[in-house]
Amino acid sequence: MLKKNYWKERQKKYLEVFENSLPGLQVLTKAKTYDNEDDISRALCFAVQDTVFCSKYEDLGLPTFQVYAQPISADKVKVKREDKCPDFLWTYVDYVNKQRRDFYVECKRLRKDSTVHSREYVLNGLKRFVEKEWSYGFGCNYGLMIGYVEGIPISEFIDKVSKYLTQQKMSSLALVLASASGDIECHTHKLHRKGIPFTPIDVYHYLVVIS
Repeated sequence: MLKKNYWKERQKKYLEVFENSLPGLQVLTKAKTYDNEDDISRALCFAVQDTVFCSKYEDLGLPTFQVYAQPISADKVKVKREDKCPDFLWTYVDYVNKQRRDFYVECKRLRKDSTVHSREYVLNGLKRFVEKEWSYGFGCNYGLMIGYVEGIPISEFIDKVSKYLTQQKMSSLALVLASASGDIECHTHKLHRKGIPFTPIDVYHYLVVIS
């Protein structure tokens, strides 16, 4: 058991860093056209670095871009989770409690065919936080999805993704914040899962309009 919940507070800081990096991502995507989802996530990687280097977050280190989930000592043999590769993995080493923790981020591109992409967002993105084979957010209180919204209003995506959340018996999204310009929003909900600590997990959804 943790002597003090450093990990939960650290996760909140990771969420803040990604939130504060979204305007920087918008600047990068206006300056250059990106052909695929991974290239946009790579650009986000640099926006996150800028946020960390120029702010109060210097003690956090940096997330790793597209690396396999790491083994933990409780697993005596290799598990399927170790073959999965989230878009970002942010490692925290708690020397006081002698524990390694990883924060998971999954990113998806949401384009004009919003029905198809809304389905992919849930079935091939969000469900990775509840399916044991993937176990995204293992040992986490929080998880993060980032949606790169192109050519559609955020409200249209929310309307359509809500349909798939209902089909998968997942809780609906609640709006947490929206930028004055309406091009960045944060939504959240709780997800219950079996066989994956911790449950429920609070998954945040950062939706950012990019050019």
